[in-house]
Amino acid sequence: MRLSDVRELVRVQRPQLHPDARALHRCHSVEDFRRAARRRLPRGAFDYIDGGAGDEHSMRANEAAFGDYELYPSTLRGVEDTDTTVDILGRRSALPLGLAPTGFTRMAHTDGERAVARAAGGAGIPYALSTMGTVSIEELAAVADFDHWFQLYIWRDRGLSRDLVDRAAASGYRVLMITVDTPVSGHRERDLRNGFTIPPELRPGMVADIALHARCGFGCCATGRSPSRTSVPPTGRIPPGSWRSSPPSSIPASPGTTSSSSVPGGTDRWS
Repeated sequence: MRLSDVRELVRVQRPQLHPDARALHRCHSVEDFRRAARRRLPRGAFDYIDGGAGDEHSMRANEAAFGDYELYPSTLRGVEDTDTTVDILGRRSALPLGLAPTGFTRMAHTDGERAVARAAGGAGIPYALSTMGTVSIEELAAVADFDHWFQLYIWRDRGLSRDLVDRAAASGYRVLMITVDTPVSGHRERDLRNGFTIPPELRPGMVADIALHARCGFGCCATGRSPSRTSVPPTGRIPPGSWRSSPPSSIPASPGTTSSSSVPGGTDRWS
């Protein structure tokens, strides 16, 4: 058999020299990405992303409920002109998907929200910046052309909440998402066991774990700003009583209603 015949039967894969490229090349499912993240991230960062509150019953129930959805095929249909676009809150999206707000994103990658915004722009889908993001509202607005959404926690300091709304509106964010199901901080047991709190509890095991994941661990620490300072005015400070020491997933408790009417000016700016 000639070499040219072999080439037609066997495809030789070129080696991936960059470690990130090698890792991504081996990922073919969400679970593959999860396992890759578990290998590369310090335990505290991974558990913060992967975990839930308490015994995580609700998280597992949510995963099971999502698994109950099924896609029903339509056979004997033309597929030359498929269309995956859909209207989402008044704007056309290339896919019936959006990228959800996540806090402390730069723990997973130094580009953090900037990388997510670029991915959203490339895919033509919306992305929501979290109140607990690790880049400012203004910085992310200038990163990429995507459908800008902003997720808001209602803080005790209503003036701070109003300032966030004003800054998001001035920066061109089109949709305001208000989180109403977190009146108190979640009891995130993984974070507590890892010492992953605000302020963090530096334990020997945590330091050793970061050192073992040096390439990612130190990069995750180099966020450039405190996540809790991201959304407050650039020259201001978080007022006393607006924050409390708790797991990093936690947000300031907000007594009373958390509807859009509780943010002064929220209704007329985002209607």
